[in-house]
Amino acid sequence: MKPLLMTIAVCALALPVPARADSGVREVQFSIPGNDRHIVLVRDLLGETPSGATVRACLFRWDDEKLASRFVQAARRGVKVRAIAHPFDERSYRKAHKELSKLNEIDDCSFHAFESGPGTKNHNKFVLFSEVEREKDAWRHVVCQTSGNFTDASKKKYQNTIVFEDPVLYSNYERYWEDIMKHGRADTNDLDYYSSCADGVEWACHGSDAESVRLYFSPRKQRRGNPSDTIVTALEGVRMTTNRPRPHIRVAMARWSSERRLIAERLVTLASSGALVEVVIREPGESPVDPPAVAPLLEDDAPVRVWFAPGSLHSKYMLMDGVHGEEDPSEKKIVWTGSQNYTGTGLRSNDEILLEITDDAVHDEYVVDFERLKSVSKRIK
Repeated sequence: MKPLLMTIAVCALALPVPARADSGVREVQFSIPGNDRHIVLVRDLLGETPSGATVRACLFRWDDEKLASRFVQAARRGVKVRAIAHPFDERSYRKAHKELSKLNEIDDCSFHAFESGPGTKNHNKFVLFSEVEREKDAWRHVVCQTSGNFTDASKKKYQNTIVFEDPVLYSNYERYWEDIMKHGRADTNDLDYYSSCADGVEWACHGSDAESVRLYFSPRKQRRGNPSDTIVTALEGVRMTTNRPRPHIRVAMARWSSERRLIAERLVTLASSGALVEVVIREPGESPVDPPAVAPLLEDDAPVRVWFAPGSLHSKYMLMDGVHGEEDPSEKKIVWTGSQNYTGTGLRSNDEILLEITDDAVHDEYVVDFERLKSVSKRIK
């Protein structure tokens, strides 16, 4: 089994930690303001990609001109580099996109900045590597999923990033990238990409082990009589038991809108039933957190622990530790992460990815980051 590497952002140290081989996770990294590990990681992986391999990038914001130059340099030494980003008018974006446009002059390489439709955007943040010569070993079918954009601003924020080596997961990401490349967005019809999977599974794609890694796409259409919210469904799967430790749920979320208030309500319901629920968010009102969205968490009688994080919080994850499942409940440690914020657009109209990772070691490394976020945040209740 290849080791999982976790980089703690306060120091540039990679530590081997035990991990289940079937999850395919190879690295977990967390950024803090001033230590842009998510960008450094992509730069390193790119430098370790051999000539003849393929790299596909899909980003919302990209104004890091130096990183753009690294992609162009890789293309000039024979890597097939294909990149997609959302267009912006600011000067910094124009400069980075101008550099990326040099890919269009190189065989088997390309760069496209696609305009999305009204109220929608390609909010993705991932890079695919067909092959990487990493840690004196050859990694194939590598997926790098991060919460951070490739921008100078993102270097000043808390971020979370995870890297997989998994041919099935890679294939599902690759097909998704090709759909965006073909149409300018993942879906061109009715804003419902949620059920689009190569293997015909309606609710999720997955990695090589379907029980360890599952992949959910947005946009997801609202269904009558159903909240049609993947996070709400996940919370409904938490089971309270009398002979096992109470469930522990941790949420670190950059943005939260009123359209997804039901997530907060479900968290309060679980906490009232005995679960330990901890939430780190930016202060509502003067941030991308709508007061109505998180109001249930802040009620005096809601037994939820809440911290207000600095404005630099850009992490996007939920951690679940406890008995979970419908037909065959069992103790699990699960990480939910990706590009999706808890917003209406993130669920209903944006092109987004949400990962469900069942892996004890990965979960525990995210817990270390969560505790760090708590330490720099203000305890409210």
